Amino acid sequence: MNIDNLIEESKRKSTLINGLLIDWQYAQQLIIKVLNEEAVKTTPDFKIACNQLKKILTRQEDGIRELNHIIPAFAEESEEE
Repeated sequence: MNIDNLIEESKRKSTLINGLLIDWQYAQQLIIKVLNEEAVKTTPDFKIACNQLKKILTRQEDGIRELNHIIPAFAEESEEE
């Protein structure tokens, strides 16, 4: 693999990881908001927060799946050892 390919691969992985971290920061804020505002479930802000949270969590699922494909798979070691 040449240096250009290594650089591009590193950039791709870095973008994926940073995207997951940023999404998680916003998801945490929205999770708290959604779970603590159950009494106001009918307000437009609550509905918007729920929709935004679902979008972020879907992006996180996709990113985690992609990350899972990047991680090398090894045969599981026996637990008897």
